[in-house]
Amino acid sequence: MMTQALLGMCMLAGGCTMKPRYGPVPDGMMRKLQSQVRTTQEMGVRRAGGGVAFQAKVDGGPSVTLPLAVNAIVPTLQCWFNGGKKPVPVIFDTGAQVSVIDAETAVQTGIGIVDPTTTNITVLGVLGREKMIAGIISPLSFGSASLTKHLCLVRTHQNETLRLGPLMRERVKMDLIGFDLARQWCRYVTIDYPRHRLTFGFEEEFKPRAGPRVWKIPLVMMGGMPHIVLESRGVRWLALVDTGSAFGVDIDESLAAELGVLKGAKPVPPGSVNTAIGGMKDVKDSGVKLAALKELEGLGATHKNAEVAISPGGPRVGSYFFQHYKVTIDLTRQTLWLER
Repeated sequence: MMTQALLGMCMLAGGCTMKPRYGPVPDGMMRKLQSQVRTTQEMGVRRAGGGVAFQAKVDGGPSVTLPLAVNAIVPTLQCWFNGGKKPVPVIFDTGAQVSVIDAETAVQTGIGIVDPTTTNITVLGVLGREKMIAGIISPLSFGSASLTKHLCLVRTHQNETLRLGPLMRERVKMDLIGFDLARQWCRYVTIDYPRHRLTFGFEEEFKPRAGPRVWKIPLVMMGGMPHIVLESRGVRWLALVDTGSAFGVDIDESLAAELGVLKGAKPVPPGSVNTAIGGMKDVKDSGVKLAALKELEGLGATHKNAEVAISPGGPRVGSYFFQHYKVTIDLTRQTLWLER
């Protein structure tokens, strides 16, 4: 099974020498994951093609509103896995098709693992490909809501930073809830960045307010994820709505060349780390550059001299741009609403 997850870039500022490190999880961690392999009967799932299928439901009312972490650019909420008492901070990532959980978190919370010898899962991330194994969170709870079963992918690699002076190793967690939760269960999702709140609308319709600072943008669903059409200099392109990205408006090098901004782009200064599925690099090594578009259409009002990042992973709009907006992905109307 091939699953694509385009995960956001986390910027980790370093006041001392920082070396990114990416590689397989330790053998001991893999042995613990192997001990958590459960039969399909034990997990209440059944085989379906190359994956698993199961019945699930959401309890907790027509909608639930949750607080978000105040100090995080990307929307980060608290969830509880498998009835545990300790919450797990997770990113709500509209740029990921499915939920992804670090091996360490999977072990700590007792996620049931589907026999990895019967599945073949490769995830394409921003910086490369990564093998993963399937797991079932049962239940997945957040606020007053509880989802009886939720499929996730458990990583077999990990991201770390090595800080020198004094030497210190720090694990960079990448636990996230993918857009599959919203796609399967919600009529809308609202991320109110200024007020640090997130609402999952399970059974009620979104009611947009009227006014000059409300923008209605058509959504295009591709690969199970939300996209919008952007335009500059007569060139139009699809951009992923990627709340898991800590950048703003991203384009790739081919699009930058078409827009005439590649040659004049300026490299991002070294010293920050680009963390993603498939790798971990200093932003300079991953080739991130900054450029400006005289005009950018498609994100509400026309944006003059709009800064864009030229980076791997394809065109997208991330949380750095959305941070001043109340953003609603209206799945019933296939519309993205921006409010200020």
